[in-house]
Amino acid sequence: MHHDRSSKHVPESELTEFASGFGRWWNRYGNTALLLVLLISAAFLAKRWYDHRVAASHEEAWSELAGCTSPDSYRQVAESTDGPTVRALAYLRGADLLLTKATTSSAASDTDGTTSRDRSLIDAASMYQRVIDQQNTHKVYRLNARLGLAAVAEARGDWAQARENYQAALQEAGEGYSSIAAQAKGKLATLDRLASPVVLAAPPPAPAPTTQPSILLPQTDESPLAPIELLDPTLLAPSQIEPPQPQDPFAPEEPAEP
Repeated sequence: MHHDRSSKHVPESELTEFASGFGRWWNRYGNTALLLVLLISAAFLAKRWYDHRVAASHEEAWSELAGCTSPDSYRQVAESTDGPTVRALAYLRGADLLLTKATTSSAASDTDGTTSRDRSLIDAASMYQRVIDQQNTHKVYRLNARLGLAAVAEARGDWAQARENYQAALQEAGEGYSSIAAQAKGKLATLDRLASPVVLAAPPPAPAPTTQPSILLPQTDESPLAPIELLDPTLLAPSQIEPPQPQDPFAPEEPAEP
């Protein structure tokens, strides 16, 4: 039984023609193709290095965020990281600390006359606003920053600004963030009561001074009718208040001394 060798093996003429054509193509485009392969490989390696660097940077930023304990440390992390999530959380947590400090600590004056409470409120509002201004920040962080700005306005007594921020948070939250919408709605309902001045009750009238009863002397030509006050009997000596002894009509009278 004979087999057709041409069905299993490529003729040598075709191999020779392919090799000759590839040689001509390589001579013409070989260097360009090699350079293109090298560039693609370098780009792939650079991309992998960049992704690894970004991942390591994000991991370091999260670690630094977890170790923050003061508003300044949160601000440093926010300003040193490129991650929008870490930056937003750092600003929010730092601003929350400043707001808590302003509403619980005493208002000591600085050298420029600004109280520490006012300074904390100014810094808190600035950090909240930074979160709102970031376009690539998640919406939930911007909504929380909006509520923070409203709380700062409340602490300042700026009820119009507080109402504006609560209304903005309620409108932006919509149905997707019902808990934030409910919180903003509840705050709006209490603003009128908070803005109303507290009316203090009038103090009770002072008791009338206690004085001794007085009697009136009969009016004469020499002296007009005028009250005199009775003396307190307890201030008199016993001999002065002892009633006179009745005299015995049958007792002998003592002779008068010559």
